[in-house]
Amino acid sequence: MARANITRPVICPTIVKTESPQKGPTYSPALLGFAAIAALLLAFSIWQQVTTARFATLMLLAKKIERAEPISADAIPTYIKQTTGIVAAGYCRSDIVRAGLTVLLADLDRQNSTDDYEAWAAAMARSEDYLHHALACSPGDGNLWVRLAMVRFAIAAEPRELAHLMTQSVNLAPAEPNIVAARFVLWNKLNAATLQEASRAVDSDLRLLLTQAPMPMLKSTLAAPSETLLPYLRSAAALIGEPRRSRIEAAGITLPRP
Repeated sequence: MARANITRPVICPTIVKTESPQKGPTYSPALLGFAAIAALLLAFSIWQQVTTARFATLMLLAKKIERAEPISADAIPTYIKQTTGIVAAGYCRSDIVRAGLTVLLADLDRQNSTDDYEAWAAAMARSEDYLHHALACSPGDGNLWVRLAMVRFAIAAEPRELAHLMTQSVNLAPAEPNIVAARFVLWNKLNAATLQEASRAVDSDLRLLLTQAPMPMLKSTLAAPSETLLPYLRSAAALIGEPRRSRIEAAGITLPRP
């Protein structure tokens, strides 16, 4: 009898290991948000630096004008064009807008409607456009309102408009010395109709001036009140106490009596 082959080959199944695909690193939403904010801040910082470099000379010129330092004869005509660029590009950065206004006002001081009416008219129009832009950026700035009133006065605006502009300035900057002084430059020039339209603002400024202003400011502001302003000054002076009136008159300032 033949011997049976009981030895069977052992079949080992082939085991194939399936590896999952490699995944990249994962980031939390908070980290992604932080990265986005950082990128925006970097872009904003770069943009601010570029803007500062663009208007650096204009700001330097404005500082020299404010300090009454000597400047070259062609400095203002050269850089006045940049103020148009501020408006056209919609820049609202306060230091740039303020520098542009300083240069514009210095340019207006150079103009004379008798010598060159066209240049004067162009400067007035440029200043008015600029001030409207500046007010769109900072509507709460009382200085801008009185400056716009000055420009509109030079162009011969109607009493109601001037009264509105001056009242806005008084409401927004009732006690800032430089702005109060600027308003009195115009109060002394306005006609009776405009002063009547703005009577509450006139009275407010005069009461503040007579009761709180230091003597040097009082003396320079009230050195030569106009005939149209005198009735308002008389009414305001009647409301101050005798000790304050005595100090004012001792400083060489004559106040009208009722």
